[in-house]
Amino acid sequence: MRGRRLLVVVPAVVALAGCGGSSGKAQGAGGAPPSVSPGSSVQAAGARAGAAGSRERAALARLRAMGLPVYCGGRHGHLVALTFDDGPGPYTHFALKELRQARARATFFLVARSIQRFPAWPRRELTLAALGDHTATHADLLGLPPAGVTREIALGREAVRNAAGRPVLLFRPPYGARSQLIDQEVSRQGMVEVLWSIDSGDSNVVQPQNYAAISRT
Repeated sequence: MRGRRLLVVVPAVVALAGCGGSSGKAQGAGGAPPSVSPGSSVQAAGARAGAAGSRERAALARLRAMGLPVYCGGRHGHLVALTFDDGPGPYTHFALKELRQARARATFFLVARSIQRFPAWPRRELTLAALGDHTATHADLLGLPPAGVTREIALGREAVRNAAGRPVLLFRPPYGARSQLIDQEVSRQGMVEVLWSIDSGDSNVVQPQNYAAISRT
């Protein structure tokens, strides 16, 4: 899988709430996973997780109501959110290995046809990441009629939901190609459109298995 797009967000989607909408460049979800000390109660940890989940859902609801793409993950603090497009694929395990070693999280934008080839990986990705829809076949949506746009987005979302067993609330258009029609369709299907601010360029690496070099970049 080609890990691409550096973004600016925090545990699953909270930092997205700091974004003003369609200015700047955008992001997905990441941040260090919460740790629980040996003396903490499971009940307290569960309550904290539930509160964080409620805040994230509220943030997403506000962004969906805007109906505009997100280009920034928040303008305060020193946070970077990592996102990976086009998977799952043969290099997904390298991305997860790097994330695990760094005690970091990310967002994976998945393609339905890739899920067909690697059906077990979305649930594994959930241990360290949020998941989003990256369409059914990675088609350039600008070249499709309205019905084709709807189909690509819907089938991609369905594939991610079925593979991961979770609702899909984030969407990234292939190549970042978007229009008012695409924005409206993404919103209609209940998702937030997420773009990026920095491309790490790792999809251009001649030997993509050199994940350590990609991580350093």
